[in-house]
Amino acid sequence: MNSDISKTICLVATSSLIAMFLTFSNNVTIHSQETHNSTLDNDIQNSTATTAGHDQDRSAKEIRNDRIVREFYNKVFFAKNASAAVNYLEEDYIQHNPNVPTGREAFINAFTLIFEQSPNFSTQIQRIYADGDYVIVHSFSPIGDTGNSIVDIYRVNDNGNIAEHWDVLQQIPSNPANNNTMFYLD
Repeated sequence: MNSDISKTICLVATSSLIAMFLTFSNNVTIHSQETHNSTLDNDIQNSTATTAGHDQDRSAKEIRNDRIVREFYNKVFFAKNASAAVNYLEEDYIQHNPNVPTGREAFINAFTLIFEQSPNFSTQIQRIYADGDYVIVHSFSPIGDTGNSIVDIYRVNDNGNIAEHWDVLQQIPSNPANNNTMFYLD
């Protein structure tokens, strides 16, 4: 397991990524919103506020799935409580990151170890989108000199459990070809 953790891994959710596993220079690092907010309550309030004006354009399923993934991030990643994933992940949770084992128990075991080995992980959620069964989390993880842009995609099943996860990780270049940033323009 330690050799697998030394590879680049993304969870979250969570969520969690779900998030979202990441290893950098043999030090496991996971993304969390701690750098933006001082308490878990602030994380929940702020993440809820970002979608309050958009709910009238979304289905009940999309609102529910958005809430589930946000709660997953708050209870698992931001609280650094891997065992809380039992409340959010399907038992046969499918992990598409080839560096991460599949299944809920594998997720809990991996993140228990990660939280123990990397107490100072962080992430900053930039935006969350819900589209039917899918929730997409775009985040910044300040790992390395320039950090990383991460996109996590979760599929939430009809039972309200996260059933599947994909992720894409891109290092932010120190000398980009444009000044647009990988997140928002000011």
